[in-house]
Amino acid sequence: MPRKKTGEARLRKVEIPIRWCVPPDAVSIPVTNMVVQHDDHEFFISFFEILPPLVFGKGEEAQRQLEGMKEVEARFLMRVKVTAGRLQSFIDALQQNLDSFRKERPAVDPDKLSAKATEH
Repeated sequence: MPRKKTGEARLRKVEIPIRWCVPPDAVSIPVTNMVVQHDDHEFFISFFEILPPLVFGKGEEAQRQLEGMKEVEARFLMRVKVTAGRLQSFIDALQQNLDSFRKERPAVDPDKLSAKATEH
């Protein structure tokens, strides 16, 4: 069994600022839906986009086409994996931003925006 050296100093915690680097060609992807899943240690958040189905014609013809569709495709965009410990800080940051958004724009109701979340 290795012996502990006496007189060896322990490193103290040092806070180092983060420099956030976003490349100029970074792409913002529109997300319309997400699925949140978890296992014993991590959360998996999958992001999808659902495009409106192609419908041709007008009125009753368009309505028949829509009613005849069995499903629409949710196109997978990306998945992020977050530890349970980190997730709460992400939720808090999102909630603070949503509260700020609502305070600054009381006429806009983000609950009526098109994004939907599904929990599994």
